Amino acid sequence: MPRSEEDWSDSEESLNEQDEEGYTSVHLGVPSDRIEDESDLHDAYVSRIGGTPAFLGYPHPPLDFSKCKICKEPAELLVQILCNLEESPFERVLYVWGCSKATCQKKDGVIRAWRYLRFDPKYAKKLGRKEKQKSKIQEPKVATKINSQTQAASNPFSASSSNPFSSGVAGSGFGFGDEIMGFAQSSKMLQPKADKKIKEEKADFESNSESEISDDEEIENGKSDVAGLSVRLQATSLGPSIDWTKQPQYIPFYLDTESEYLAPTMQPKQESSSIKEKGAGRSSGGEEWGKELWENSQNIDDIFLYFTTRLGSRPKQCLRYEIDGAPLFYQEDAIYRSLHSIPAGTSVPVTGAAFVATSAAPRRTYNPSGSTILPKCPGCSSTRRFECQLMPNLINMLKRDKQSSNTEESQMEWGTCLVYTCPKNCCQEDSNAGHEELKECWREEKVLVQWED
Repeated sequence: MPRSEEDWSDSEESLNEQDEEGYTSVHLGVPSDRIEDESDLHDAYVSRIGGTPAFLGYPHPPLDFSKCKICKEPAELLVQILCNLEESPFERVLYVWGCSKATCQKKDGVIRAWRYLRFDPKYAKKLGRKEKQKSKIQEPKVATKINSQTQAASNPFSASSSNPFSSGVAGSGFGFGDEIMGFAQSSKMLQPKADKKIKEEKADFESNSESEISDDEEIENGKSDVAGLSVRLQATSLGPSIDWTKQPQYIPFYLDTESEYLAPTMQPKQESSSIKEKGAGRSSGGEEWGKELWENSQNIDDIFLYFTTRLGSRPKQCLRYEIDGAPLFYQEDAIYRSLHSIPAGTSVPVTGAAFVATSAAPRRTYNPSGSTILPKCPGCSSTRRFECQLMPNLINMLKRDKQSSNTEESQMEWGTCLVYTCPKNCCQEDSNAGHEELKECWREEKVLVQWED
């Protein structure tokens, strides 16, 4: 199960380090070359635009998963995303299908998203080792406390240290940070018994680290075999399965990912009131764009203007990914209003020489938990969280092959499609089966579509 830094991830640590440079916590999915390699077409680890879906295991899901709820016909794959979660032992793939028929547009059920999970025992063991080692690092040590009192005044890596390889004191923990930064000599202040214990723990940690590296190498070595094995499996009969190559499809393209970058000229001015935080909630958009509340304007075009302005930073983006973030709204419609709430009490400004009081536009905050159009996860009853959204340029990329029997152009008319998924990433039986966790499962998630007016 390949897991790399290029995988879709909800980890915010690396992104936050780039905030000062103009990067946000949003991943952008941008189209790349056409997928022509047969092994990549059948490789579920390859994120894509269009084409046919690739699956991690057999049997394949039923064709009903892709059917439009309006015309009941199989829809085309819009995107497939490998989006493993760093803290989850499951491999995770998100599939989004969409019907392109004009008669089906602007109706609920024309765009469908499914989440597939498969338990990965090797990664589960790795998570277990990390958690165990984390507990060891955080264990209080008498010797550490003594050393902290004597060194805290002069050592910047003491009580307030953020060094993950220490327990807050120079020379304590495993000493890696101290050795690198030139503070290794402080370890002489430790008691002999404590020093021996730390050396043993350091050796144990290094042993575990070597084991993890070995696992990573094993994973990487096995990655090259996945594609070939997948192709061979496609040609075999392993129980009931669907020939997805015979279903309607678009030309497949690789979906690359990059961090969203906002140039300094795009940062909103503090005094600007026309587009000041007009359509998103919290973290979507970086330091300036995501932490303030959005004011509800009487001009509906303000939100669309913000949408297009933000889109201008990377016009080719086909997908925005920020798990548990806030979407970039297309316009102020029923979906926008349902996902926002107005806090109790609004200010009343006084204007003009005669001190005429006028009603202020209420300030709205992004609050999906209070939405009446966002159903809870049927498996665990949790409020779904935003994960990703499809952008207008995706429609431009959805082209049919000239050799296809169906050469009709897409009639999709949406501005953006917001995909909300289970925050617990649940994979369990129905409630009447005792909530037993499964080793793999398919779960349909909720798609909210903001249609073009």
